[in-house]
Amino acid sequence: MSIASVADLYIAVGQDVKAIIRYKAIEELLTAHRLLRWEDELTRLLDAGAVTQEPVKEAFPRSHGIATFLAEHAVDRSDQSA
Repeated sequence: MSIASVADLYIAVGQDVKAIIRYKAIEELLTAHRLLRWEDELTRLLDAGAVTQEPVKEAFPRSHGIATFLAEHAVDRSDQSA
């Protein structure tokens, strides 16, 4: 068994974050300005066969974002093969 990492990377480049007081607004700002996206990294690993969906689901059992992403990825893959 091997381990693969995926991550987000955000670098602040002039966004005014001092006025943000809601967590949701912070989350939206970070998501909109990411330089690296975990979704892109995980897609690459899944497409290359380096990981499969089940171990990813097991690694993040409480993450609805992962479950949603994996479901969408499966649909995208089946659309490409059709």
